[in-house]
Amino acid sequence: MVKSIYDISGFGPIEITLKTDSSAARGSLSREGPGKHLKHVEIQDLWLQEALRRKRFQLEKIPRAVNSADLGTKSPTTSHELTKHM
Repeated sequence: MVKSIYDISGFGPIEITLKTDSSAARGSLSREGPGKHLKHVEIQDLWLQEALRRKRFQLEKIPRAVNSADLGTKSPTTSHELTKHM
């Protein structure tokens, strides 16, 4: 939706990149349908697969060490790892 609003407003096309350190997330987005391992996911919840297939966004792998979304969910192994996110 944000991409559509941005395009309509005349600012030009923008690139959206979804970054994740999860191999499972990248795998589930790259396949078509729920597959064998996503038994409890409703078909309507797989809209991200369709958006990726239509190239509405790009999927990119990032290392765990620089994933600021993990801050507070896992214990930092060093003080340097903690300060990288600040």
